[in-house]
Amino acid sequence: MSDFSINNKLDIQIGGKGAVFIDDTSSHAGSWAEMYAVSASVIAAITIANMEGSGGLVGSTLAVGNNVRGKITKIRLTSGKVIAYKDGLT
Repeated sequence: MSDFSINNKLDIQIGGKGAVFIDDTSSHAGSWAEMYAVSASVIAAITIANMEGSGGLVGSTLAVGNNVRGKITKIRLTSGKVIAYKDGLT
């Protein structure tokens, strides 16, 4: 059962569910709530389950400090470094 309480949402926002540092061009699968750019990062592929048209982000550059939020299940970078914050729902 998923926990959508305010405390759980706050825990996700502050990284309390854990995170993954991605700095390569491999495909990464998981269940993340946010992807945060540590350096300028180019998106090679991304799947966001609850966002129509998320494929339109492919080729986009995230500037340092920018983020993408949603139910992210796949990330692949062309270049850059991101932190993917786990959503704790799986």
